[in-house]
Amino acid sequence: FAGVCWSPMPAKRKAATTRGADKAPPQKKKKKAGTEAGSNSASESFEELCAEAEAKMEQMQFEAAADALTRALALRPNHTDTLDLLAELCLGLGRIEDAHEFLTRSAAEAPEDAHGKYMYLGQMAQGSAALGFYRKGLAILKKQYEDCSDEEDKIDFKYDLCSAYFSMAELYLTDLCEEANAETESERWLEECKAVDDRFPEMYQLLGSIRISQHRADEAQVALRRCVDLQQELEDDLDDDHLPTVHSQAELCKLLLEVKDMEYCKTMLFHVLDADDSNPYLWYLLGQCYREEKRPTTAFKCFSRAEAHAKRMEVGPEVVQDIAECLKQLRTDSAVALEGVDPKGDLTDSEDEGGDEDEDE
Repeated sequence: FAGVCWSPMPAKRKAATTRGADKAPPQKKKKKAGTEAGSNSASESFEELCAEAEAKMEQMQFEAAADALTRALALRPNHTDTLDLLAELCLGLGRIEDAHEFLTRSAAEAPEDAHGKYMYLGQMAQGSAALGFYRKGLAILKKQYEDCSDEEDKIDFKYDLCSAYFSMAELYLTDLCEEANAETESERWLEECKAVDDRFPEMYQLLGSIRISQHRADEAQVALRRCVDLQQELEDDLDDDHLPTVHSQAELCKLLLEVKDMEYCKTMLFHVLDADDSNPYLWYLLGQCYREEKRPTTAFKCFSRAEAHAKRMEVGPEVVQDIAECLKQLRTDSAVALEGVDPKGDLTDSEDEGGDEDEDE
C-alpha cells in the first residue's frame, strides 16, 4: 500500500521497565544505594526535596518533580535511587541527553543494582553497544527473577524478563539486521521469551513480522492473530500495566494489513480508536483497510479524518501529503461513489460491519 510505512511514532520499542510502557515514572520503594554523604541538615533537606518530588509526581507535575530531584541530587550526587528516578523523569520529558547522563552515572556508581538502567541505556545506544547494555541488564534481571520470593513482584520481573528477551530479538531486526545470523538470533531470543511466558503478546507480533519477511504469510497471520487475542485477554483481566503501547498496537494493525487480514485489522483499529480517536495514523490504516475492500465511501471518510487530525497535530508535511494523495486517488477512481459524500460524516454501523456494499455500485 502506498505510504503505509510512515509513522509519527518512534521505531524502536521502549525499554523494559518495572511497570511497562507509557506509564508515569514508577514510584516503587527500593533499597537505598549509593553514597549517603552530607550533614544531618543536608539529609533533612534531601528528604524534603524527595518528598516534594513525590508529591509533584502524584499531581502529574513532572517538570516540577524533576526540578526537585535535581536539587536533591546536588546534595547527594551519588544517590543511585535519585539518579535512576530522575533519569526516568527526563526520558518522559524528552530530555534524552540528561537521562543518558544520569543513567551512566548510576551504572558507574552501582553496576550490579537494577536492570532497568541498562535496558534504557541499550535503547539509547546503537548496534553492538546496545547489545552489550541489554546483555548486562538481562544478567541482572535473571538473577533478580530467580531470587524473588514475592509473588506479585515475580509477576513484574517475569514481564520485564520477557521484555528484555523481546528487546534482544528486535535489535537483530533493526540495528543488527546486517549480521549474517540476524534472523536466526532474533528467533532464538523469541524462543527464550516464549520459555518464560508463552502468553507475551509482542513476541507473536515480532514473529509475525519475521514470517512476513520470509514470505510465509499464513504463518504470519496465525502469529498476528494470536497477538491480538492475547492483548484482548490482558484488557479483560484489567492488566493495563502490561498492555503494549499505542504505537505497538498501530504497528500490529499495519502488519495485519500486510497479510490482508482485514477482519482482525479493523477490529483492532476500532478498539484502539475507542481510546484515542485523534491519532491520524490509525485513521490512515483504517482507510487503507476499506480501500482494500473496495469501499471508497468509508475509506474516504477515514482518510478525511486522518488528514484533519494530522493537520491539527502539526505532524510532518510528508504525512499530510501522503494522506492527501490517497484522497486524491479515491476522488479520481471513485468520483461517482463519492458524489455528495460528507467527509466529516459519521461511520454508520452498517459501514463498520461491512454492510454498505451498495455504496460502491
